[in-house]
Amino acid sequence: MLKNLSTFDASFFGMLPEQVNKTDPQLRILLEVAYEAIVDAGKALLTLIIRTNEYNKQKQNIPSIPKINVVI
Repeated sequence: MLKNLSTFDASFFGMLPEQVNKTDPQLRILLEVAYEAIVDAGKALLTLIIRTNEYNKQKQNIPSIPKINVVI
């Protein structure tokens, strides 16, 4: 886990330095801990990225749920 928030590797997570400066430090810690958990579980990050992309493609095929306006 990050001992010093200034050591966060923004480029590894696809973030620009400007984004990191505006990001809650707890989110930076969450990103690093989540990545470590994936690695510790023996999962390949590329496999997870591919699965996420497949999920997003499938999600686009689901018809949208109509909006319901509730008046009380």
